[in-house]
Amino acid sequence: MTCTYMERNPNRFTAEDCRIACCYNPECMVWQQEDKTCIHGTSESVCQPGGTQFGGQRTASQPFQRNYTLKDTGYNDEHWDLISTPHDFIVNQTFVDSDDNHHGYLPRNVSWYRKEFTLPSSFQGTSVHLFFDGVFHYTEIYVNGEFVMDHRCGYTQFTLRLDNITSIQYGGAKNLIALRTDASYGSGHWYEGGGIYRDVTLVSSPKAHFVHGGVFADPQSDGTFLKVSVEAEDLSSQGGSHQVTATLYDDAASAVIGEQFASITLPQSGTSTVSMTITPKQRMVQWSLQNPKTYRLLVQMGAEALNITTAARTVAWKEKLYLNDEIIELRGFSHHNSFAGVGTVMPTRLSLFRAQTQKALGGNFWRMSHNPYNNELYEVLTYVGLMSWDENRDYGYEYRNEMADMVKYHRNHPTIMVWSFCNEFECSKLLSNATHAAFRQAAKEYDPERAVAANMDAGAGPEQQGPTLFLDVVGFSHAGNSSFVSYHN
Repeated sequence: MTCTYMERNPNRFTAEDCRIACCYNPECMVWQQEDKTCIHGTSESVCQPGGTQFGGQRTASQPFQRNYTLKDTGYNDEHWDLISTPHDFIVNQTFVDSDDNHHGYLPRNVSWYRKEFTLPSSFQGTSVHLFFDGVFHYTEIYVNGEFVMDHRCGYTQFTLRLDNITSIQYGGAKNLIALRTDASYGSGHWYEGGGIYRDVTLVSSPKAHFVHGGVFADPQSDGTFLKVSVEAEDLSSQGGSHQVTATLYDDAASAVIGEQFASITLPQSGTSTVSMTITPKQRMVQWSLQNPKTYRLLVQMGAEALNITTAARTVAWKEKLYLNDEIIELRGFSHHNSFAGVGTVMPTRLSLFRAQTQKALGGNFWRMSHNPYNNELYEVLTYVGLMSWDENRDYGYEYRNEMADMVKYHRNHPTIMVWSFCNEFECSKLLSNATHAAFRQAAKEYDPERAVAANMDAGAGPEQQGPTLFLDVVGFSHAGNSSFVSYHN
């Protein structure tokens, strides 16, 4: 069939990936796949018989299945494997010769996780959240047998609130959380793993607290100031005014070098943001490749306190990259989010080994290929003195919130020099200008200072510029000099 009013879903490289991604999007009514090109359509799409594309269509979005017995509190899981998270369930599969070589000849499928847990009585009356650093791929979460949320991106953080679930219990009573993780489809042409492959953190905080990822210490500075913004909310529905204190410490000496105060008024629903600027007693030493100096920022509001590693450095993309007003010739490597033998569960010591090896080879720039990583890697890169290019994975208008999540949760890391929308094939072909504009807006809303970029396919002509007109920096893969010249012209 041939359809009109369709939008490319460029991160689906097989017909099965294209179909499943459509199934998990309630707004997707039709899908088509030809070669590596996946396109999705809504109820406004018009389809006719004929054409060379393979695809499918539905007339209405059906409710997702939620009646799995594996989510139930009475289900007997005593014979299940006992595992620790982070955990990649794909890497433990048996190799199959007929499976996709790009995914290591390992079958991709659906797996479940179940865990009983208790919450102490002291948590009652507080805000209780689980912070997931990454679960691949489509994730459904059930608490005490009830469906509570889902998450479609396998590379971004997300938050589950527990204290507003009516069945949640405190004290010695047991609760059950069950996750269904569908890794049978992917978004890349490489090994992506599956499951709860990054950290999960349980946090209890006052009802009036900082939003997850809401505190931002902007590292774009010459060392004479530090701009801080704080987003907070009050889940008691009472609202009111609170004092926010931001204290800057010299991390090496643990000495206070600056402090600022601000008042924030929280609404009964929603969030509020306050900004302040700290002027340190002495100029901060700028973070550099040779001297990756960091500082500690302590932000407090009532009983809540948050420590952030920060730094001061200036970044400017002109004809070259300028770091602290000095030209830096980039010598970098692209790294994927996996390693032989461990899959996608990347321990910090392995990230440190890769970073130190890259520096030993003379490298100064690390590119995330082609998705956001876990927070520990960015901390390693900051401490060892490596610059980085952070990259979004899913590209298309329906995924614009994934770009926002990446920027919001990673913007405190001084190592990051630029935010990237997409990679090669996924961003070189035509998508709507609304997509490109939405991704730029998503990044600039949470981090106005850093540049935005995309890594384009070499040889893409002007008619396939994709997001070029919405970028501060344009990258090319497999490019000769002519590609750079034609785009500069």
